[in-house]
Amino acid sequence: MNTDGARDPKDGYRSCGGVARNDKGEWFTGFARAVGTCTVLEAELWGVLEGLSHAWNLDARQVIIELDNMEACKLVSQRQQKHTNPVILQHIQEWLNKGWEVSFNQVKSQANRQADNITKLVQKNDFLGRSYHSAPIAVHALLHEDMLDLVR
Repeated sequence: MNTDGARDPKDGYRSCGGVARNDKGEWFTGFARAVGTCTVLEAELWGVLEGLSHAWNLDARQVIIELDNMEACKLVSQRQQKHTNPVILQHIQEWLNKGWEVSFNQVKSQANRQADNITKLVQKNDFLGRSYHSAPIAVHALLHEDMLDLVR
């Protein structure tokens, strides 16, 4: 699963989203939601939290989450965190303690383009979020490119 946070350069408003694919790189599901005004790091962490929630609800019990923000990746990779800020780290830790196998990988921005694109599709007032059971047109070409790279 790839997750991401995004910022609207016009007003600084943030959103998060992600894309889950199966082991062959095929589309499984996607999600995006508005998170309001927060830091870049917090938007990235919201993406992780939403990704964990979606993965759990899909009965996935072995999950690899890839994100392109080094600081966020380091924070979520640390088990038994003593951080209280941002508070969202506490919520992520609660999900990680549910008795499943979750690992985190930092990837280059190029490898996270699907999550980046889907994150930007959400409306600013959509705090409940959206689930995409099929790939939105905005990520079709990227999905195809990624699948070709997996075959090579």
